[in-house]
Amino acid sequence: MIIIERLQEISFAVSNLDKSVSFYKDIFGFDIVEWQGGSKEVRMQMGDINLRLCEVDNYSVSEESENYLTFYVDDDDFDDAVDEIEENEIATVFGPENIRNGPENTKNGRKVVILDPDGNRLGLTTINR
Repeated sequence: MIIIERLQEISFAVSNLDKSVSFYKDIFGFDIVEWQGGSKEVRMQMGDINLRLCEVDNYSVSEESENYLTFYVDDDDFDDAVDEIEENEIATVFGPENIRNGPENTKNGRKVVILDPDGNRLGLTTINR
């Protein structure tokens, strides 16, 4: 068994680095950590989350893709997050909807899945404890 201690980095391919950097900076508050002029790669960070965006020519996400990354949002902030999604006209795959998870579906929560500018899926979820 490989023992994982923490998530080191999330990496997404994107078709337009400037557009994606603006999205992750403006919507989620990521800061640029490293971006050398003319580079097709940028590293961003928000808290303990490290994000690498790499521009790839002619990149597109398959419409059949079920891959997505989920961020936890505090229950008190979830409605504000949904409002921001709507205000910024961010494409929504599904939600917001109520969910049940945890051992034997004992915890209630809510979830919404959105698309970044390239169609990479991002989930926002909260759990009522």
